Parts: sequence; C-alpha cells; structure tokens
Amino acid sequence: MIMIIYCFALIALGTAYKMFLYEYSYAEVKKNNKLRHLVTLMSRNLAEVDTDFGTVSRKQRVADLFCVSMSTTWVCLEGMWICHNGTKKYFSFLKTKQGVFVGFLRAGLIILMATISQYTINPEDVALIGLVLLLAEVLVNVCADYFWTKNFELTGDEDHWPNVTEPATTEQNEQA
Repeated sequence: MIMIIYCFALIALGTAYKMFLYEYSYAEVKKNNKLRHLVTLMSRNLAEVDTDFGTVSRKQRVADLFCVSMSTTWVCLEGMWICHNGTKKYFSFLKTKQGVFVGFLRAGLIILMATISQYTINPEDVALIGLVLLLAEVLVNVCADYFWTKNFELTGDEDHWPNVTEPATTEQNEQA
C-alpha cells in the first residue's frame, strides 16, 4: 500500500514541477510581450477565462500540490524503511541518542516541507526552498544510514544469510 501512495505522490510531484515551469515560462513570455502565443497553447479550447482561478490562486494551488506531494513522498519512504527493517529494530533505533536526533530532523524536515506553501507561493522560492530541504533530507538519510549500520547491521564476521546450506555434492579425488 505504501508503494502505491508513493507512486501517486511522485506523479503529483512531477506535475507540480511541470506547473512550476509553466509559471516560470509564463512570466518570461509576459516580459517579452509574447503572451498571446502561450495563452493560445495553454487555453486553446476554452471559450472564456475563469475569473475565480486567478494568478494568486493558481500559484497557491501549485505550491500546495508541490509541498503535499513532496512531504507525502518522504513519509512513504520512511514507511518503506520501517517495513523493510521491522518495527522492533526501527523503534529500538529511535530510542538511541542518534536515533532521536535523526528522528527529530526527519520530522522537522517533513513538517517544514509540508508547510512551505503557507510562507510563500512564488514558484522560484518554493522550488529553491524545496531543493534545499531535499539536500538536507539526503544528508539526514546518509547520517541515519551511518548510525543504523553502526548499531544494527551484522558485522563482517557473521553470516548475512542464516539459511546458507552446503552443496549436496562435492568433487571427489579420482584415483586411477
């Protein structure tokens, strides 16, 4: 189930990025007075322009879509990490000092990502803040993997696969 939600969130995230590009290109075209061509491409079959869906409302919806989809993606990644490692290991990791640190950082980044659209709706600002938070999330994941491997993974001496069996047949020395 988490993978399905994750896929939907990634599709929504890609759509939000595409909408950011439309906002950016719309602003550039407007500066160059070539608005007519872009409006024709964007609303070719529309009889009239919807006045309720203005520029501010559109930017707010795009920013909301970006923030919700990105934070949902991160929550799904966290859920998949829990599913792959088990809840017992995950919560015992969160009880360590490093786990508490990583947990607070992840929760803070997810909450901050989900609320960016409350602070700004400018597409460039939202995309830039999203990029910074994404880089911070990557750094937190690297730290989490380092602490996780240090505390919970098997050492090199132990067998990684408990169900390793020996081959059924072995070569015998042929004596002639």
